[in-house]
Amino acid sequence: MIDAQIFSQIQELCNSLRLGKVEGKPRQVTGGLLHQMYSVAADRGTYAIKMLNPEIMRRPTALQNYKNSERIAMMVAAKEIPALPVISVDDESVHQIGSNFWLVFNWIEGKSLSLAQIRPSHCEIVGDLLARIHAVDFTVIGIVDPASADVSIINWSYYSDKGKATGAVWANMLEENLDLLLEWNALATAAFKMLSAKDRVISHRDLDPKNIMWNHNIPVIIDWEAAGYINQWQDMTETLLYWSVDANGRMIPEKFTAFMRGYKKHPVSTEIDWRAVLYNGLIGKLDWLEYNLKRSLYMECKDAHGQQRGEEQVLITLKEIQNFIELIPTLEKWLQREFNT
Repeated sequence: MIDAQIFSQIQELCNSLRLGKVEGKPRQVTGGLLHQMYSVAADRGTYAIKMLNPEIMRRPTALQNYKNSERIAMMVAAKEIPALPVISVDDESVHQIGSNFWLVFNWIEGKSLSLAQIRPSHCEIVGDLLARIHAVDFTVIGIVDPASADVSIINWSYYSDKGKATGAVWANMLEENLDLLLEWNALATAAFKMLSAKDRVISHRDLDPKNIMWNHNIPVIIDWEAAGYINQWQDMTETLLYWSVDANGRMIPEKFTAFMRGYKKHPVSTEIDWRAVLYNGLIGKLDWLEYNLKRSLYMECKDAHGQQRGEEQVLITLKEIQNFIELIPTLEKWLQREFNT
């Protein structure tokens, strides 16, 4: 059942944006790992309405970041790249009702693909889409590149001690990997500092299978909330991995080759330090791990649902980081071969 306050805010949102009168109760649908998404039928259309995570929206830069990301999505869509931007009213893309912030989208039919459903043909399409996004000239929208942002070693021992004290389900796993986490964090930080000002592009930055909807093999890219500046090759390798591995994290050569075929339809550089690029890709994974450690410890959430999601993601993310580290030598070799032929 939808919370009465949330229902009331959705009704108010639809009225204020002139979307029509809500018909029936909104239905909660999958909205990713951070936010709440609702399918809302109104007499003027059907909408996907997302309530942004209140904890995240308390961050000083969050609101502007979301506004910037939607300007990026609109620019991409204007370039005839299949993207789903928000419904913007009076040049406002993020709408506040009560204490909550909302994004509103036209409802689209389609579904995301599981790893088992992804075929090489999908990988080639996604590689091509990513290269087209990287080629867009975003200077007209004037988003500042925060490339000078600093990164540092996370205090993993602090979270390990907190986890043991609270009996967290991940406490033993985190403690067993403490030394490795410190080593990986140091490698990632060094790589970040080396690449922080190189090959910068604006991109979606989270183009994994859940963020592309397919309808009769026609893709639409959704959920642009993470969009912003990123090292081009970090973005390419992360997206490549999203689409080219199986459920056990193993690279599928046919999918790798198809993705690269799609990406290389557009001119690419060949002078790339792939080892640094791959270690730089650890920054986002380690930050996501820390965020979920905080959620699990009630430091970044206030309800049991968020805490449970945090616990689940800690275990999943630790395993994903381990798999990624094991994959780096093979991936580096394949990338060198791909770009030197």
